[in-house]
Amino acid sequence: MKNSNLIENFNTVSYFREIKDKISSEIWGLSYEEMMAYFKNRVPQKRILPSA
Repeated sequence: MKNSNLIENFNTVSYFREIKDKISSEIWGLSYEEMMAYFKNRVPQKRILPSA
Protein backbone atom coordinates (compact mmCIF):
# COMPACT_ATOMS: atom_id res chain seq x y z
CA MET A 1 0.00 0.00 0.00
CA LYS A 2 1.44 3.34 -1.03
CA ASN A 3 0.86 6.52 0.98
CA SER A 4 -0.54 9.22 -1.29
CA ASN A 5 0.58 12.00 1.09
CA LEU A 6 4.31 11.45 0.51
CA ILE A 7 6.41 14.15 -1.11
CA GLU A 8 9.04 12.85 -3.51
CA ASN A 9 12.66 13.56 -2.50
CA PHE A 10 11.66 15.14 0.82
CA ASN A 11 14.50 15.25 3.35
CA THR A 12 13.03 15.41 6.85
CA VAL A 13 16.31 16.10 8.65
CA SER A 14 17.14 18.99 6.33
CA TYR A 15 13.62 20.39 6.70
CA PHE A 16 13.72 20.40 10.50
CA ARG A 17 17.23 21.89 10.54
CA GLU A 18 15.94 24.67 8.28
CA ILE A 19 13.07 25.32 10.70
CA LYS A 20 15.38 25.30 13.73
CA ASP A 21 17.84 27.68 12.07
CA LYS A 22 15.05 30.07 11.05
CA ILE A 23 13.59 30.20 14.55
CA SER A 24 17.04 30.53 16.14
CA SER A 25 17.89 33.52 13.96
CA GLU A 26 14.55 35.17 14.75
CA ILE A 27 14.84 34.81 18.54
CA TRP A 28 18.56 35.55 18.81
CA GLY A 29 19.14 38.25 21.42
CA LEU A 30 15.56 38.32 22.74
CA SER A 31 14.87 38.39 26.46
CA TYR A 32 12.94 35.55 28.08
CA GLU A 33 9.72 37.59 28.02
CA GLU A 34 10.20 38.54 24.37
CA MET A 35 10.87 34.90 23.49
CA MET A 36 7.70 33.74 25.23
CA ALA A 37 5.69 36.44 23.43
CA TYR A 38 7.25 35.34 20.11
CA PHE A 39 6.13 31.74 20.57
CA LYS A 40 2.74 32.67 21.99
CA ASN A 41 1.94 35.00 19.07
CA ARG A 42 3.78 33.36 16.19
CA VAL A 43 3.35 29.61 16.38
CA PRO A 44 -0.45 29.29 16.16
CA GLN A 45 -0.89 31.65 13.23
CA LYS A 46 1.91 30.70 10.83
CA ARG A 47 3.13 27.34 9.60
CA ILE A 48 6.57 26.84 8.17
CA LEU A 49 6.40 25.02 4.85
CA PRO A 50 9.28 23.07 3.35
CA SER A 51 11.28 24.66 0.59
CA ALA A 52 11.88 21.30 -1.08
